[in-house]
Amino acid sequence: MSFLTIVHSTMHTLLLTLSAWGRGFVGLDGGQSATIFNDAQFHFTLTAPKDWYIDREPVFFPALRVGITPKLSNDAARKQSKTYIKVAAGMLLLPSLEDYLQTSFAFYEDAWAIETTRDFEFLGAPAKDVLLRQMMGNSTTKIRKIFTVRKTKDAQNVFVFSFSAPPDEYDALRDTFDAALQSISFL
Repeated sequence: MSFLTIVHSTMHTLLLTLSAWGRGFVGLDGGQSATIFNDAQFHFTLTAPKDWYIDREPVFFPALRVGITPKLSNDAARKQSKTYIKVAAGMLLLPSLEDYLQTSFAFYEDAWAIETTRDFEFLGAPAKDVLLRQMMGNSTTKIRKIFTVRKTKDAQNVFVFSFSAPPDEYDALRDTFDAALQSISFL
């Protein structure tokens, strides 16, 4: 292999990697294991579970930064899945994390039954850990939500990390959800 071919191949690989990072995704181990989601706007990373699908362009809510679901047999099934990991982020518009949390609860009060709420420190910042059941129509979903506020050089941003599954599946996925939560880092 000539020197020029090696340089060209190296440059091509580097450009593909940088391009993927700019979109927010970099594969690990040549794409054979987990995938890292990098959010350049809100400066965080999250490792998706192996064999889960990352929605590169979530459109359900404007604040949704990423939606991650198990790979299912078809797109329609994946989009209807109640099992997911989601991250929402936006500029903090209310005076405090508590105000944001109470506003969310008030908005969803007809759908949410809160099981537990605890204060804790998440990666050096105050956070709320909420376990709830969401009831919509005939469907019940168990959801863990982590609410936290992070200050960047530009603004204070609120983050909501959500881990959801039907109640009978939630406990079986707890290790997967915990691993995704532990993978989060702020840049």
